[in-house]
Amino acid sequence: MADPTVDPVPLAPLEAWLASALPDLGRVTSLTRYPGGFSNLTYHLRAERGEAVLRRPPMGALPGGAAHDMPREARILSALQLRGVPAPRPLAVCEDAAVKIINGGIYGCFAAELFIKAHFSS
Repeated sequence: MADPTVDPVPLAPLEAWLASALPDLGRVTSLTRYPGGFSNLTYHLRAERGEAVLRRPPMGALPGGAAHDMPREARILSALQLRGVPAPRPLAVCEDAAVKIINGGIYGCFAAELFIKAHFSS
């Protein structure tokens, strides 16, 4: 059985985009999908000089509306930051459909956000 946290991600297109959008991160060393969830897919991106969270719409056909609108999500997170609400800081949004990073397509666009190490206890 395949590991559900590992997607066949061709890193070359992602690295090319990151080199222009977030050059300080450096070369990608790993990209691991967080398990679970029912909406946008979330990945932990590790690079030579930092970490980020990569978010993208789920694979397959998507319904219309704002549920998987990554630029909208980035705008909302930025607005929350400006108002002092704890929220991930958007780093960059890719809206270029030519950057096909996951299973041959990204189904729109994806966003990179600041990775924050945290420990939650129940």
